[in-house]
Amino acid sequence: MRYLTGIVLIFLIGCKPTDFAGKLAAGANYTRYISTLEKSGLTNTAMGKEWISIGQNVLKETKEVELPYQDEGYFTSNRIDAKSYQLELKKGTTLEVTLRSSPRTLELFLDVFYLKERNDRIRYEDLSPIEPNRRKLQFKIKNNGTHVIRLQSALLLGGRYEIAMEEI
Repeated sequence: MRYLTGIVLIFLIGCKPTDFAGKLAAGANYTRYISTLEKSGLTNTAMGKEWISIGQNVLKETKEVELPYQDEGYFTSNRIDAKSYQLELKKGTTLEVTLRSSPRTLELFLDVFYLKERNDRIRYEDLSPIEPNRRKLQFKIKNNGTHVIRLQSALLLGGRYEIAMEEI
C-alpha cells in the first residue's frame, strides 16, 4: 500500500496542476471521473475510497440555504472535502449557479440533485451532471421540492472557490 501511494505521489509531483487536471478528467463529469479513478486503480486505495465516500456522504449532510446565496471557501490538496447546499425550489423557476475558482484551472465538479422520498427511503436523482470546466449553470426546475447542489474538487487538487446561486 505504501509503495502504491509513493508511486501516485511521484506521478503527481511531476505534473503541473493543468497537466494533472487535463490527464485525469478533461471534459469528464463526476461519474466519468470516478470511472477514470477506477481504471487507474485509485479507487482501490484509501484515498480514492475516501474521495468517493465523501462525495456521496455530503449529500446527506447538506447546508440549508435560501436564494440568493453566496459562499466561498478553499479545497486543500492534502484533505479530501466536498460541499453541499440544500434548496427548496418551485417548479417552473430557473436556478442559476455561478462558480469561480483560483486557480482557474482547479478541476471542480458541480452537480444538482432532486431529492425524492419514496417508502421512507431517500433517493437522489442527478439532474445535471455538467462538465467540470463549465462555470455557470442555468437549470429549469421541473419539480417542487428539495434540491441539493454538490461541489467537489478533483482528487489532490486545491484552490479557492466562490459559488453564487439565485433564481432568475
